[in-house]
Amino acid sequence: MATQYREAMDIPLHLVFGVQLRGSLEMRPSKLWSLYVRSWLAVDLLIVLLDVALILLERMSSGQSNGAFRSARFLRSLRLLRLFRLVRVAKLQRELSLVASRFLSTYAFMVMKIVGALLMMLAINHIIGCCWFGIGSGTDSDNTWIHRIGIEDADFGTSYVCSIHWALTQFTPSTNNIAPENGIERFFAIWVILLAMGVYSSFIGSISSTVNSLRAVRGEKIKQQSKLLQFFIERNLSLDLYGLLLLLLRPFVAKAQLKQLGHPTLTTLLLLLLLLSFIVA
Repeated sequence: MATQYREAMDIPLHLVFGVQLRGSLEMRPSKLWSLYVRSWLAVDLLIVLLDVALILLERMSSGQSNGAFRSARFLRSLRLLRLFRLVRVAKLQRELSLVASRFLSTYAFMVMKIVGALLMMLAINHIIGCCWFGIGSGTDSDNTWIHRIGIEDADFGTSYVCSIHWALTQFTPSTNNIAPENGIERFFAIWVILLAMGVYSSFIGSISSTVNSLRAVRGEKIKQQSKLLQFFIERNLSLDLYGLLLLLLRPFVAKAQLKQLGHPTLTTLLLLLLLLSFIVA
């Protein structure tokens, strides 16, 4: 409940706290409100209205004797709707980028971009696997993939592993014994295959681009250091001075390299929060 009140109070506070605008601190309420209206006002209002609706529905479900309102699936669905609040994490993009550029190396950024792509693949396959299981278990007919492989009475772990295995095989050239059995399952499988073509190609391209960018950054760094060393040698300057200069320039060089590689911190953080929310729910 405290989170809902805090988010509601956060809207008028945008008229009080200033923002950096073209290198200067903007404190005029009219200007702050204009910036807020053009940026995050609609999203914040939608989140607050969603919280109010969820609170009312939860109170209705606690006071109703109807099984549809008091079922665990209905209450879990209400909690999952609150995942929309994760959109507010995008406000931290600039701060996260500054912190990451200060404490992370170029190699750490490359690893984070690859991990972010892997997490994106896992998140997409998690959603597809859940939808695939929902299609198979959402009917009383025996003509489903769940009945075909005989897991209609299996536990959650077995059902989830089978569903996620089928989803992963649609993205990679591999096979399994799970196949669609009716028209709805086949229609869903067709669209998953079309989606997998683009997502898998984008995933491979992202990793290749990251590795190529790192190789180019390292090559440029070696080239610049060679020019600087040649400058010191031609003028008979001290190598101690050369080492000191490299030490002083290291933070600026690292910041320039990170700009070339990009900032994956926001995407990685959002995916981690999404996966944790799915586990908790």
